[in-house]
Amino acid sequence: AGGTYSANASVTLYAKWTANTYTVSYNANGGAGAPSAQTKTYGVNLTLSSTKPTRSGYTFLGWATSASGSVAYAAGGTYSSNASVTLYAKWQEISSTVLTAKYIMGWNGQAYDATDANGNGGVIFGSNTTSAGQSGNNSSQTSGSIYTFSTNRVVKSVVVQTAYQGTTSITIWGGTRTYGGKGGAGNWTQLATGSVSNQGTATIQLSNSTAYPSYKIQYSGGMNANGYSYWNITSCYMYGY
Repeated sequence: AGGTYSANASVTLYAKWTANTYTVSYNANGGAGAPSAQTKTYGVNLTLSSTKPTRSGYTFLGWATSASGSVAYAAGGTYSSNASVTLYAKWQEISSTVLTAKYIMGWNGQAYDATDANGNGGVIFGSNTTSAGQSGNNSSQTSGSIYTFSTNRVVKSVVVQTAYQGTTSITIWGGTRTYGGKGGAGNWTQLATGSVSNQGTATIQLSNSTAYPSYKIQYSGGMNANGYSYWNITSCYMYGY
């Protein structure tokens, strides 16, 4: 159009067409690993990428056309509109449940099922607790830890209840316990801290996305009538997925 025709002859000119193209982009919407953008040709259906993004603690449901919209397309689905679009990952949070695992009794180094109530000098824990049996084997213990093993779950919160007055400081660690008996030798990463007051209960939140093999709940402070805090924790529940 707008060119110059110089031949001395009649002619019929035929239109030459190139199909329009459109860009389909992907937004992980809080996750990671969104597919690369694709090109859609006018009048030709596009098969969307089968790559699914990931997000810790969430299940990928599909693709929406807005950040807060409903699922409109599945991964690997068909896009037929002749328009550019950005598709947003749609997520569903994984519900946290009480995690069950075995625990270590620090005073004898033995493993027990998490639902066991131990009466051999240890403390009785509630059902479904993930850890029990505090380290230390004498009445002068003023701090200690409880351990899980073979957990391999992502812990998002820990609910701790204490038996004694005063403030009990809590530190939560994740890692690998390298010693099978008493004690907590291992490779540990600190995950969160908190405190419990006066025979109370506290929920400690973790910004954790790693499924550690073991967890350690370390405590100090909180005294009984004799001025010691041994076996202070009466229940400990871990929630995650």
